[in-house]
Amino acid sequence: MGAIGGSAVVWLVALGGLLYSIGAIVYASKRPNLSVTWFGFHELFHATFYAKSNVDENENLANFVANRATELYLMNEQKEIELFRNELEEKKLFNKFMKNQCTKLNLFYTKIKKLPERKFLKEKYLQSVCDSLNTFRIKNKQKIKRINNLIKQSANAYFIDFRQYDYLQDSIEKAFNNIYRGDLKKMVEDLKAN
Repeated sequence: MGAIGGSAVVWLVALGGLLYSIGAIVYASKRPNLSVTWFGFHELFHATFYAKSNVDENENLANFVANRATELYLMNEQKEIELFRNELEEKKLFNKFMKNQCTKLNLFYTKIKKLPERKFLKEKYLQSVCDSLNTFRIKNKQKIKRINNLIKQSANAYFIDFRQYDYLQDSIEKAFNNIYRGDLKKMVEDLKAN
């Protein structure tokens, strides 16, 4: 009985440590954006759709659907919808910039093979991304400062996070507009059916 209780305690302590670590990562990265409406739509989408073996697609779709559903939800709130749409437009510009940076970073890794040189050049490249961000025209300068800090602290992890959550947004939007003609309900139903 003692061995079973002991292993259960070890398992529970390990689980608690894992959950604590996940919470710390979420808190440190300020992800997810805890706008209750947006977060609720994001998680509801996860509850209704899952693309097998494709985390990036799942997260990108959930972000896209959350943005569109939040926009629909706020439709009768003039001030809030205007603010939200302005944020979405800034985010589109930012996503375009970051997508370009991800492409450049991938090219960088294919060109530079020597490890000592690679580390120095990668740090130099990441600093140039941060410098470019400082000139990026966005109203929320605190966001730029936070992203700069995240890039400096986590290096590639920020780019991985971007790829997982936002890299496919422009492609999804094109499909949304061209195939579904802006009909979110039809898009979600179609995704669930496939």
